[in-house]
Amino acid sequence: MKIISIICSFLFVFTTWSQHMYGSLSAGYLYSPPVNQVPDLMTNTIHQIAFPWFVRIEDLSFKNNTHTDLSFGHFINKNLGYEISGSYLKPMNVVDQQYSTTYTLSGNFYQASAKILLSVPFKKMEVYTKLGATVASGKMTYHQRYYEPSSPTMPIDEATMTYEYSQDVSIGFSGSLGINIPVSKRFSLYSELTYLNQVFSPTKGKITAHTVDGEDQMHFYSDPYYSQIDFGDDANYHLMNGNNSEAQKLHLRNYSIGGIGLTVGARFIIWNKKPKKEETDLELPKEVPLL
Repeated sequence: MKIISIICSFLFVFTTWSQHMYGSLSAGYLYSPPVNQVPDLMTNTIHQIAFPWFVRIEDLSFKNNTHTDLSFGHFINKNLGYEISGSYLKPMNVVDQQYSTTYTLSGNFYQASAKILLSVPFKKMEVYTKLGATVASGKMTYHQRYYEPSSPTMPIDEATMTYEYSQDVSIGFSGSLGINIPVSKRFSLYSELTYLNQVFSPTKGKITAHTVDGEDQMHFYSDPYYSQIDFGDDANYHLMNGNNSEAQKLHLRNYSIGGIGLTVGARFIIWNKKPKKEETDLELPKEVPLL
């Protein structure tokens, strides 16, 4: 009974101090300028002499990013409110070709954000701006494929290797300027110019797949040096006669999963405060003429 009373009190206060509440669904595109990575040599395979295409300098970065958002908004009054969102961030794959080897960078990320809203309503539209903080987490995949059938110098036709990079959380911020146009009393469409500062800086890496002519090679990866990566301030790598009991160390890399772009979406009013009824002016009775 006590819990029910608390919930009822909360809902009463929440709606009393509300202008309206809404839910929205949106999607968008973000462009990010390429980032040059630290030129570290990666010796991430025990076959570095026989398979030299896996010893390389990685210099790929995301440029085109997409996002899908599900949001809840609450306007305290006509001009001030806040919005809470959950988003799926999907950078478009980056592919590079060097001789017989193809390198592919991909990733999947999830983001939560909280923003302050400032709105200026007009007769047929609403102009608003948002500014807030974001938290993102996810994983990135770096895939390599060597393919040279019937090569006179190599004893194999195809080899693949896949690494997975991870980070605990990424803190960022976002801002937008938008226009919302009502279609009906509860439904509206909007468009935003969006900026998202979100950087993925992996702290760990691990090998997840390695094949040679279709045969699995993961049983070779018992040594941490050839199967794990620690990203940080230092780098160490060797081809032979090194310490294989520790993960390979590489300098920290930064991958932008944000940028500047356009967002479009639809908004649905969940609850709207009813306008107060104006008090009816009482007319004074007319004087009765004296007989």
